[in-house]
Amino acid sequence: MSSAQIPAGLQERSALYRSLLNHRRLLVVLDDVRSFRQIQPLLPGRGRCTVLITSRDPLDELVSDYGAVQIQLNVMTTHEADRMLAAVIGQDRVAAEPEAAARLAELCLLEQLVDAQLLELCLTQTGPSARFRFHELLRLFAWERAHDEDSAQDRADALEPAYGTLLTLAGSAHQLLDGAGHLPRHSARLVHELPVDAVTELLADPLEWFESERGTILALVGAAARHDDAAAHAWELTARHAAVRDAQLPGGLAAGRTGLPGERPAGRRHLRRHRHAALARLARHLPAP
Repeated sequence: MSSAQIPAGLQERSALYRSLLNHRRLLVVLDDVRSFRQIQPLLPGRGRCTVLITSRDPLDELVSDYGAVQIQLNVMTTHEADRMLAAVIGQDRVAAEPEAAARLAELCLLEQLVDAQLLELCLTQTGPSARFRFHELLRLFAWERAHDEDSAQDRADALEPAYGTLLTLAGSAHQLLDGAGHLPRHSARLVHELPVDAVTELLADPLEWFESERGTILALVGAAARHDDAAAHAWELTARHAAVRDAQLPGGLAAGRTGLPGERPAGRRHLRRHRHAALARLARHLPAP
């Protein structure tokens, strides 16, 4: 069916949808339904179709009006939740922090945040794993509160774990693709020991990981470039990104120009070193004269 044949109105679309299902035998799966109103246009009319609906709400209208059969599922046991958490973040990390892992499994924090509409699924993501972000208004509120209630040093300190985690992962991705190379060492305070299982899963395709984290890398490069004490981090992140993305070096170098940390005294030494290294990598891909 061409797009020109699809009606503009919801009622007309629903009627067309039902007419197409009338003479078919299909299983329609409607997952994570929030309300009866949300799915009413998607319920088939007459015919032999079956609908499977998952929801955290009882959706009583389906039982009274459509004769739906409700099947109540119990929550996970503690053992099941622990196993799921280990599969997500790695058994080593769960074993290293058993109390924190047990608490996290009990709270199911991510699910609760999504249910409370504090987190939303990032629909522009790349890569196989689901990614979430805070809603725009919540991010703005947090930014305002941080600038009103926290000192500049407190805000800078809060970014250190993010720098460390990203530098550690970027360095590992670089080694997988290009060997150890000649990357600058980042500060000892930023070295993060991450769970081996988690790193292996995240970096199964290092190039895909860099692509999926491009926005995060650019944001942290910009944040680091605006502060003399963190200017080195901007170039360290840029070097790791550009080193493995030779084919897209101009983009990597553009990341390094965010905030122009090289114009600051703390960044000039890093600017010279990484500019020369980046040009050397670029020269490897130029055609011979």
